[in-house]
Amino acid sequence: MVYRSVNRDGQTFGLDARSVERVREGFSDRVRVHPRVFIAHDRKAAVEAVDSELFRQVVQLLTGVSLERLEQSFGQISLLDSATEQLIEPVDR
Repeated sequence: MVYRSVNRDGQTFGLDARSVERVREGFSDRVRVHPRVFIAHDRKAAVEAVDSELFRQVVQLLTGVSLERLEQSFGQISLLDSATEQLIEPVDR
C-alpha cells in the first residue's frame, strides 16, 4: 500500500506501517525501506495525475525493490490518496 498526499509544491508518497513490515519480512536486510519520498513539481497540472513510470520509480525508492518483484511476492501494489482513501490509477503517458 502506497499513500499519496499533494500540496502546492508536489507530492509525498509513503508506505503504511503494515507495508513497511511486509517488505522487511519478505526481503529481510537486503533492502532499505524509506517511509516517505517527496517529488516536487513546477506545474500544478503535474500533480493531478500519477504517471505510471513515476509510480514505478517511487515504489523502488520507498522499498529498495522493483515494482515487478513486489507484485510477484505480494500481488498488486495499490496507490491511495491519503486524504480521501480512494484508489489512484497511475496513467501511461
